[in-house]
Amino acid sequence: MTATAQSGPPDDVLPKLRQSLQIVPCAETGVSGEARWMIFDPVRHTYVRLTDRLFDIFSVWHAGSARAVIRMLAMKRKVVSLSDVEAAAKFARESQLTVEPEQGGWRAFAGVAEKNRKSPFMQAAHTYVFFRVPLFAPEPMLKVVWPLVSWMFTRWFVLATAVMGLFSLFLVQRQWDVFIASFSAFMTLDGFLAYALALVVLKVLHEFGHALGLRHQGDYNYNGTPITYQDGAYFSNDSWQLSVMSYF
Repeated sequence: MTATAQSGPPDDVLPKLRQSLQIVPCAETGVSGEARWMIFDPVRHTYVRLTDRLFDIFSVWHAGSARAVIRMLAMKRKVVSLSDVEAAAKFARESQLTVEPEQGGWRAFAGVAEKNRKSPFMQAAHTYVFFRVPLFAPEPMLKVVWPLVSWMFTRWFVLATAVMGLFSLFLVQRQWDVFIASFSAFMTLDGFLAYALALVVLKVLHEFGHALGLRHQGDYNYNGTPITYQDGAYFSNDSWQLSVMSYF
């Protein structure tokens, strides 16, 4: 009679990631110049930033199981624990990167989409003057204006603006009654038209601020070594898409 060898516990099967996902480099680098990574989801057009450990784990996710991932990373002299891989699997599910959610199938994704749907009021609040009319190409004008306003994108200007804002609040609270009474002027036709005009002007300046802010990253100069746009840009509009001033 031969004894049957008992096999160890089966590897934890990892959830399958959607094939459309892409691991792409971030625009900024680490302190020592090392690359930073994120996952681009073309279906939802979203970017999910990855820690170094998550990047290592997702780079060998195709191994299919937690223990296989640990073994493959160990061969690369990178140490991760089972809890690290489980945390990565939880991260993938919560970020909707998997083919199927842990429970509920496609209905779970539909429920998340419904939960994130904005109410008609919030949609109107975010798009009250959002319409696109291609009046002119702003790039030539932005190149001329940027050197004149680049000082506004410095830390000392932000600090000065914050100080002036606090000082303004101090002055307002000293004459609060006069401040409240000034709103009655908006109840007249002239006051309403003046308010509407001011709103349009501020909206235009706000959008120009976004356009100027998108130029804040400047030319490609990765780690001091010049990189051409053709060779170094991952996206067709790389620095603009990854800027904190963009809506992406």
